[in-house]
Amino acid sequence: MSIAFSRIKVRIIEVQGLAAPGLEEGSIWEKGNLLFRSPREGRMYRLEKSQWARGTDAQGRAYLLWEADHTRARGLVIQPEESCYCFEVSRTTG
Repeated sequence: MSIAFSRIKVRIIEVQGLAAPGLEEGSIWEKGNLLFRSPREGRMYRLEKSQWARGTDAQGRAYLLWEADHTRARGLVIQPEESCYCFEVSRTTG
């Protein structure tokens, strides 16, 4: 499948109760295609949810990883903290 959005690498800087294979501080994850639009910005989920991970890209933009239970996606998603859009996410090596 081709990707319509740029792949952005995100380094995890904080993990709060979220467990996923390879998810730990310092791990690198990659943002993929758009999945759905959330009703809230990512920074709000960090305040509302007890399980999440936070990361930053090379430009310092903040992202939130969290477990979605949505009609378009179930499982781990990545969402920019200043956006309502949720994307596919996958673990990468550097």
